[in-house]
Amino acid sequence: MAGLLHDTTEDTHTTLEEIADLFGQEVADLVDANSKREGEKTREMIDRCVALGEEALIVKAADVMENTIYAQKQKWDTGIEYSLKAIPMILEKEPEGFSDPIFEELKALRPAHWWRCQGL
Repeated sequence: MAGLLHDTTEDTHTTLEEIADLFGQEVADLVDANSKREGEKTREMIDRCVALGEEALIVKAADVMENTIYAQKQKWDTGIEYSLKAIPMILEKEPEGFSDPIFEELKALRPAHWWRCQGL
């Protein structure tokens, strides 16, 4: 559920309290970890996901993967550049011995457009 709701507080007037009331505190915490705060760097948000746990990092990994695919299809260079910076940040945080398929999918996605990061 958190994967579906991860952008809700950024894109609507819905609060974390409302999410907690409707879906539980665990979902609200996952949404909060994956919501970028004003002025925050991507690495800070990823670190917050790592601190909350593997589920939060999986949600962030799926978000970045979906954004990368969307940006690629739309030929949206800024989106691709953002994703290509975020992918290595996420992969370096993959927990040792953890093997969720989302990390393998990110690894497979990254090389297809790695050339776009040259000079960034």
